[in-house]
Amino acid sequence: MEDRFHGDDPITGMKMRGEDEEFERALGQFMIAWADAEAELLRVLIHYTRVSKGIGRAIFSGTRAKAMIDFMRNVIHNEGMPENRASDLEHVFAQMVLINTMRDHLIHHVSDSYSFKETGIKSRSKC
Repeated sequence: MEDRFHGDDPITGMKMRGEDEEFERALGQFMIAWADAEAELLRVLIHYTRVSKGIGRAIFSGTRAKAMIDFMRNVIHNEGMPENRASDLEHVFAQMVLINTMRDHLIHHVSDSYSFKETGIKSRSKC
């Protein structure tokens, strides 16, 4: 298959293949959607911990999805939440954990399978 070049990478100045641009666009859209999901998870956490929005943002600002889910599981356990509500939330949490695992892999290991190998650019992190 012949490579299709579509422009220069804004960071490296190197030519980008069409597949690279498509991947980067899709990754960016995924990251925006994930940020939206994390924001909703924060709203759920603030609601069930019964703190004000301001206090909730002060306490939980910067908390990662995994930690928010752990907090919520503790709230569910300690507050005796009705089983149907707890089950619904647990279903959402299980999905978010799976998505978060894939997100971490994509973000931290993308250079393992991405075009950086072909260009000779080395990843700075060895996660």
